[in-house]
Amino acid sequence: MKIYKHSYEFAKGIIEKEGYQLLSKEYHNAHEKLRMLCDKDHEFEMKFYCFYNNNQRCSVCFGTPKKTYDFVKEQIEKTGYKLLSTDYKGNKVKLKIQCDQGHEYEPHYNSFQQGRRCNKCKYIKQGILQKHSIDHVRTQIEKEEGYKLLSEEYLGAFKKLKIQCCKGHEYEVIIYNDFRNGMRCPKCCHSQSKAEIEILEYIKSLGFEVEERNRTIIPPFELDIVIPEKKIAIEHCGLYWHSEDRIDKNYHLDKLNYCNRSGYRLITIFEDEWFYKNEIVKNRLKHIFGLEKEKVYARRCEVKEIDVLIAKNFINQYHVQGYRSSTICLGAYENDILVAVITFTKRKEKVFELSRFCTSKSVVGIAGKLLKHFKHNYEWESIVTFADRRWSDGNLYEKIGMKVDGTLEPDYSYFKNNRLRFHKFDFRHEQMKNKLENYDPLLSERTNMRNNGWLRIYDCGKIRYVV
Repeated sequence: MKIYKHSYEFAKGIIEKEGYQLLSKEYHNAHEKLRMLCDKDHEFEMKFYCFYNNNQRCSVCFGTPKKTYDFVKEQIEKTGYKLLSTDYKGNKVKLKIQCDQGHEYEPHYNSFQQGRRCNKCKYIKQGILQKHSIDHVRTQIEKEEGYKLLSEEYLGAFKKLKIQCCKGHEYEVIIYNDFRNGMRCPKCCHSQSKAEIEILEYIKSLGFEVEERNRTIIPPFELDIVIPEKKIAIEHCGLYWHSEDRIDKNYHLDKLNYCNRSGYRLITIFEDEWFYKNEIVKNRLKHIFGLEKEKVYARRCEVKEIDVLIAKNFINQYHVQGYRSSTICLGAYENDILVAVITFTKRKEKVFELSRFCTSKSVVGIAGKLLKHFKHNYEWESIVTFADRRWSDGNLYEKIGMKVDGTLEPDYSYFKNNRLRFHKFDFRHEQMKNKLENYDPLLSERTNMRNNGWLRIYDCGKIRYVV
């Protein structure tokens, strides 16, 4: 049984059930805004996803009243801080605030409410602002092999110092905010990393002519590796240099869109993928380039439900994102050898997510056969899945009969010490209290994570498919 759940009639029925009126005449997907009218005759626009899944309603009826200057002043000053600004123009306008030790700084009101307090006080508490000697600072900098301190005096943790990198480049840096957090010579960091060179050599080993550091396809932006023959570009992204502190959250998505408009497909490889899942990444690239020589046909395979542990081991070996908890696991066997796995996660009654699909070799038509087996053997009303735009253009899902149901904005994961990313769901408040050394339940997820040295890195977003 096939039901396309989010039709115009479905959305209209859900909205009118709440006493609201749908004014829009068309419905395309859950992430496109619809015009609505509430029961108090307030007209507004809202995504159906927000209305249906997040229970959002008319902002006039249910929204938070606009904050007054007196309200904001009261909230700030009851913490012992003092508001120096003479007016309040909204959450996105910075306020001048003085802490209880007399230090002044300028946060947004939302940031203050989420726990952002005086940085100088924080650093004093951590011992960072104690007056260090120039010799102590020199030792901290010259721990990094080949780096030298050129400045003759140290004026404080927030004053720039002139230093020289191991290749003789000179630049200025704030030692505690930047150098201690990993910021190194900007000229060297724009040279090729070891991983980028390895990827480049691997592509060449496959027999392709490549271009390095191309600035002609999406000027003025640079593409690390370009394979003109395949109309494919590859970006290798170091985690620290591509984190939220260094680039905009839409940076990776913007590059992908620019490439698509120029007729190129962009593959974005994060540092930890190449480091920890090197063989999976190489095999994925070979598949994208169409270089898999050994092929199996789905008609020769037997499909059956498999144990979770078998599915987990297979997925961790062949899927770049690794295993994800699943409700139903199906495997395809050729001569009793497992060659493909697909998993489904039950989201609610008769609604499933196709959460993982991977193969050990090229198995022609197996995705469609596995999905067909699921549809014929289990009770379902709708199936949803997501294509990771860093790696996939979603073509596979369209081939097996799924339809595009919208695109999702870039999402983030967390990393620490520049090595391995963790999904944001691993750091919800109920998990954070057991994982973080310094956890404060009154602070936001983001503030707690930053206070413990974790940074966010954003992907290219996803494409949502349904059947």
